[in-house]
Amino acid sequence: MKCHDAKRRLDPFMDGELTVPENLELLAHLDLCRPCGGVFEGEKALRGALKAKQPTAPAGLADRLVAALEAPAKVHEFRSPRRWSVAAAAGFLILLAMSMFGSSTRSFTVLAAELSRVHATSAYSCGESRPDGRCVCHGCCKDVKQTIDAFFKERGRPDYCAHLETEGLLGWAPSGCSAWSFQGAQVCGSTWRSPEGGRVSHALVRTRLAAEGRARLLRAGSRWVLLEPKDATQACVFVFDTESELRRFCAKAGFTVPPQD
Repeated sequence: MKCHDAKRRLDPFMDGELTVPENLELLAHLDLCRPCGGVFEGEKALRGALKAKQPTAPAGLADRLVAALEAPAKVHEFRSPRRWSVAAAAGFLILLAMSMFGSSTRSFTVLAAELSRVHATSAYSCGESRPDGRCVCHGCCKDVKQTIDAFFKERGRPDYCAHLETEGLLGWAPSGCSAWSFQGAQVCGSTWRSPEGGRVSHALVRTRLAAEGRARLLRAGSRWVLLEPKDATQACVFVFDTESELRRFCAKAGFTVPPQD
């Protein structure tokens, strides 16, 4: 979805006029696009402010409404969903958010499953190079960091966070770097090998989960996925083959191992 399409759909979205597929498409875009997410939050705030400034209901209005509701019905007029009140639309938004994105654990589960899948398929043999990734072992690269940085910059991700440069401290060796698309956005990640032969992956991902400001941990199959917010819009996500590597990394990097989701 393009940004102009997303902005055009914000009002119908908040009025409850979009279909379920349209809602899902818009929510996925807002989850990844910071500018559109800001516009959405601004419009929500404006609606809230306007609602707060509505005049006080006239005295006796509640009694008259109750009396009208208790009176025998004459003709029931069908009202289009387009005439929903702001309160009804807000209620719909809350219910929709609860069902689609209300559980941030659900969003993290989807993200963890994707990172675990890429982790499982991102092993490269020495010298191997593909459009979506390449080997970055010491035999292929004289300067691993420079090679990884160049790979990400070519794909529009100059803000890559190289947490795994602590490989000298942890004894990890560089293995490969990959690029792939997730929910319409490009993600870049690197993979490293532990002294025990296991593998560790790391990617910097734009996600609203980062706004929570807390670390999260999930068991994805046989692997462990750790999310550490970097700022309000991005999070570092790590995939570990073993729990021992997870705990060793957290101890060396100064991270606290969060409770499992």
